[in-house]
Amino acid sequence: MRRGLFQCFIRPNLGLGGGERAIIFHPTRRGGFSSVLPSLRLRTGSFPLAPSYSRTFQTSTVRRDVFFVAFPALKTQLLNITRFSLIVLPFVYRYRLHKKYPGVSLALLQIPIFATCIVIGLALDQSPHTHRWRLLLMTHREEIEWARRRFEDFLRTDGPLLLKGDDPRVQQVQRVAERIVSVSEEPDVRNRIVSAAVWPPLDNRLLEANANDSAARLHQEYPPTARVVYDASMPFVLESSNPTKVFESRDWKLYIVDLPRINAFALPTREIVVYTGLIDLLDDDALLSSVIGHEVSHVVQRHAVENAGFLNVATIVFDVLRSISFALTMSFPLISDATASVFNVMNNYLVGRAFSRKLEEEADALGLEFMANAGYDPREALLLWDIMAAVEEDATAAGEATSIPDRIPLLRTHPTSQKRKEHLEKLMPKALELYRNSTLRRLRGVTEPTTESAPRKT
Repeated sequence: MRRGLFQCFIRPNLGLGGGERAIIFHPTRRGGFSSVLPSLRLRTGSFPLAPSYSRTFQTSTVRRDVFFVAFPALKTQLLNITRFSLIVLPFVYRYRLHKKYPGVSLALLQIPIFATCIVIGLALDQSPHTHRWRLLLMTHREEIEWARRRFEDFLRTDGPLLLKGDDPRVQQVQRVAERIVSVSEEPDVRNRIVSAAVWPPLDNRLLEANANDSAARLHQEYPPTARVVYDASMPFVLESSNPTKVFESRDWKLYIVDLPRINAFALPTREIVVYTGLIDLLDDDALLSSVIGHEVSHVVQRHAVENAGFLNVATIVFDVLRSISFALTMSFPLISDATASVFNVMNNYLVGRAFSRKLEEEADALGLEFMANAGYDPREALLLWDIMAAVEEDATAAGEATSIPDRIPLLRTHPTSQKRKEHLEKLMPKALELYRNSTLRRLRGVTEPTTESAPRKT
């Protein structure tokens, strides 16, 4: 098929039940279809979309890498070269070798600058939701492989404790996750991309066929508790037994673990894991939507990749600082050791955890938007952190052991419950506006919220 760009006009049926949506394709480039295609009606799920809008249709997936290329190995080698050059450079000036070897000294200065520019050019990315620029030093395929290894570790430990699909708690999580996932795609529904098959295919059937026996047995032995089958960018997928014609599966899979642990997480491979301890504690769709929205936000924003890249860059910066301080204070061992210890503490305990707290706050903010767009009252998120603060206080009063980093705010990887509540309070006016305009809220028949009304008390 000739690669082209077409306009796809979709007129959804806004009824609560299943409906038909007329999709009409119009050519936007010369050399495409000579006339307007007949109206093609596709039967989709029961989840209602926005009123009539136009969407861009492309015959291949959109490449989001800068310069249309991603070289993970090159990025790693460039960072190593930068580290080596900047570590050696202070000693060159310390022993005045730059006067004897000016060319080598200049090269040691130019190489890290050039390598840094290439890394920034390859890894610089802008978030589609927050429009914040960040460095992503891992490709999507690397991210998927990392997530798959972590998920296999999860199946080995907690796989035998998965609930069955007929449990009411599973149905509750599935109901909430379906709404959150439906609004976690492109922020503007009119800009969502409808794309053709992805190559190479990443469907689980092909991956498991090529995976080692132990990983394949894990997936077969512990299937997902439930699925959230909703993909706004792929309204209809034809099945095929040919693995080269398999579409990438973008369905989210739910795994509900029967453990009294108050925790949940989501992985880039689109698995959502929730423990029954959290479900029993909250026991409310709105409260649960705040948690799931937060975890899905981590995946959408690729926070795991961003955090790993930041830690790599921070390590290089502190290696250079240690090298400079050692070159300047090598005649004073006590000062040199003290300075190195300070840099080690900052690198190992302060900088990385401060950045982790920043990502948590961003996930809270984006999760609040998902929650509001999905038709859940965002003020329930404030109640969630009141509950979590009470749980922490009860654990402390009961004498449960807590680690030292959890007692010191600067050493925590997550903000305190009070800080998170205060952060969400600042974002509440915007979230309430999204909640008022939410199509899903109006379809549920929820009354108009008022700024004077307050969320439920614990």
